[in-house]
Formats: sequence, structure tokens, C-alpha cells
Amino acid sequence: KNNFNKQKNLFNKLPESRFIVSAYLIDLANHLKQKRNIPISYIKMLLELSHFISPKLNLANYYLAEIYEKEKHNDIAIEKLTYIKSESLIYLPSLIRKYKISKNLDTNEYKLYLKELESSYSDHISVKFELANNLRKNNKCLEAIKIYDQILIERPTETNVLFFKASCLEKSGKWNEAKKLFLDIIKLDKNDAYSLNYLSYSMAIRNENLNKALSLIQTALKIEPNNGFFLDTLGWIQFKNKQYDLAIANLQRAITIQPNSSEIMDHLGDSYQKKGRIREAIFEWKRALQYDASDKLKKKIKLKLNIYDKD
Repeated sequence: KNNFNKQKNLFNKLPESRFIVSAYLIDLANHLKQKRNIPISYIKMLLELSHFISPKLNLANYYLAEIYEKEKHNDIAIEKLTYIKSESLIYLPSLIRKYKISKNLDTNEYKLYLKELESSYSDHISVKFELANNLRKNNKCLEAIKIYDQILIERPTETNVLFFKASCLEKSGKWNEAKKLFLDIIKLDKNDAYSLNYLSYSMAIRNENLNKALSLIQTALKIEPNNGFFLDTLGWIQFKNKQYDLAIANLQRAITIQPNSSEIMDHLGDSYQKKGRIREAIFEWKRALQYDASDKLKKKIKLKLNIYDKD
């Protein structure tokens, strides 16, 4: 809205025929994307035609980037987004998308995009969200919370912002504040399965009101019955309640859905150990070390292997 009356704005003058046709092709492509049995190659062709007819419109490349990103062709997606110049109305969304995509590539290019977001667009609410998430992922939770609070002044019921703030509070040792916030989120949206799961698991690892934790995760599983992480939470609560057979059954289901999760493997190993199935426990613990285990988890697993792995 701030840029709508500027002279460079494509919509500030009577559009040329090329512009109208290009915009129509984009609209048609987006309409057909919602239908079944429309080849994605046809959608791409319409968007490429749109860009060819009116390159200044930019939107075609943004939508092409979305498609290539979903297809895991991240390098092509970024290439499409580079066509969108800084004077474009959609430059900021394209910059945010380039930043997100480039984080999945084996380059440091994302740092350049992050720097530009910080220096030129830090007051924009979408950028604040990305900056806060970057801090959170780098274990700078207290700094992230400050930015989440800025966003919540404008959008006090934004549940995803509330969720990330609550997770930061929990990781920062402010469990009571985190727990209250998760309960507030669930009041806002009783079907927020991820908040139900996070709260349930956080209670379980603290041995806090396991009956309540069980009720929370059962509600989450009604919403997403085949979520491997939710099944892991259920299995871990059953482990805490010494229901080892039930725990093993649910953790085995969880690992088939999330086969690369070190944490689920560790939980399954612990459950096997409690049933005297030591060889299976050792197998799961060793396997967990090969995947995404944190340094803290690796240290814990190695201590168990020193005790039980005598070979």
C-alpha cells in the first residue's frame, strides 16, 4: 500500500496489452493449479509464457520458484527469484523466499540475504519473524523472544508466533511461563496439534502430571494419527508409566514413519532395555548415533553403551 502510488509501480498507469495478457496467463496458471490432473509442466509453460510476454510483471517467476521449490529443485527456484529486482512490489517476498531456500543449500549465500533483510527491511513484520526464527534456531532464544514480543504487539493471537515464543521460553528454562503460554495457545485453537504435542512431551520429560500429558497427546493423535513425533511422545509417556510393551509398539510405529530420528531410536532402545531385550537396545542406540543426535544425546547414549555393550 505504501508503494502503490509511486511512478515505478506497474499498476500506476494504464496497462499495455502485453501486461494484460501476461497477468491473465498467471491467473490461469494459478486457477489450474487448484484442479486435479493438470500436468505441472503445463502450469510451468503458462508461467514461462507470462514472463516472456511481460518480464516486468515478475509474478510469473515468483510462482515458478514456488513450484521448483516443491520439486526440490532449489537452485532453479533461486534462479527464477533473481529475475525479481529491488524496485518490484514483490521483491521483499522474493528475498524472504530466497533466504529460506538458500538455507537448504550447501552455500553461505543465505547469509547475504539475511544481511539484506536485517539492514533494509527489519521493520517489516514478516522479516521480524524470519529474524526471530533464525535466532531461535541458533539457540539465541532470549534475543528471539524480544522480537516475537514485538510481533505480538501487532498480532497478539498469531498462534505460530506464540508457539515459537513458548518453545523459546521452555528452552531458556522458563518452564512455568512456557506452560502457561502453551495452554493459552490451546485455548485459542483446541486443534493445534503441535502445541498439544510440545506441551505433552515437555511435561513427560519432567515427570509432571503424566495423566494430563497422556490426555494432551491422545488429543493430538486424533488430529494427526500418523504423526511419528506424536507417537514418540505417546510411547515415551507409556515408558514413564512403565507400560513398556505399549511403549515399544508405539515407538516402533513412530520409527517407521520417522526412520531418521535419533531421539525416537534412543527411546525405543530404552524401552527394549527395560524388557531385557539388550541386543535390540544396543542396536537402536548405535543406530541413533548415526543420525541427527545432538551432542547432549550422543553423550547420554555413549554412557548407556559403556554399561550394556560388552562386545
